[in-house]
Amino acid sequence: MKTKAAKRPKKYTVTDGNLVLTLESDGKWLVVTSPFDPELVTQARTIDDAFTMAYDAKKLVDACRATRAREIQAAQGPAKPPRKQRPAGAGRKRVGV
Repeated sequence: MKTKAAKRPKKYTVTDGNLVLTLESDGKWLVVTSPFDPELVTQARTIDDAFTMAYDAKKLVDACRATRAREIQAAQGPAKPPRKQRPAGAGRKRVGV
């Protein structure tokens, strides 16, 4: 008796010139991920919707990263002010003029 192998989902890599996406189809839905941004995950029914949803997800991921960066900076306290640099030639004595 033959056993039936599980049907593997179809997987595609697509781009619109700005964003590279990996689409994995289960027959009804496309699971949308990005090989360059593992936090970007969404679903869509068509390729056009996949790009729309991916751009929306990218905005949310970027906003979350910016918020987290601000939280980390606030937890670390204020940054040290940069050292003041003297203007070129300041503080030098001229000899023999």
